[in-house]
This record gives sequence, structure tokens and C-alpha cells, in this order.
Amino acid sequence: MNMFKTLIFCVGLFSCFFGAWLVKAPKKVIELQIAFYRRINWRMEPVDWQREIRNTVVMGWMAIICGLAAIVLLR
Repeated sequence: MNMFKTLIFCVGLFSCFFGAWLVKAPKKVIELQIAFYRRINWRMEPVDWQREIRNTVVMGWMAIICGLAAIVLLR
């Protein structure tokens, strides 16, 4: 059980860091995603950049909240 708690703690911590990155640099994250898809020969371009950035920031906050919830609820 202790190993399970450690794993959930690490996933929660990673989620918080990843969410913070999404909140801090949403345009950079979207550009990295576009570059990844370009490497596998797919073309992807957001229709509305402002909306895409806003949704990325919201997704980042949700990742932070879920990560903190996982850490707090298992302690």
C-alpha cells in the first residue's frame, strides 16, 4: 500500500508541474504539439489561437487541481 501511495504522490506532483507549465507557457506547449504532429506527417493548426490558449490554461489549472487533490487525499 505504501508503494501505491508513493506512486500516486509522484503522479500528483508531476501533474502539478505539468499543469504549471501549461498555465505559464500555453503558446509554447501548443507549438510543441504542432511540431510533434508535423514530425508524424500530420498538419495541425488551431482555428482560433486565443481560444486554444485559453483552453490550454484552463487544462493546466485542472491538472494542478487534480494533482493537488491526489496528493492531499492520499496523505
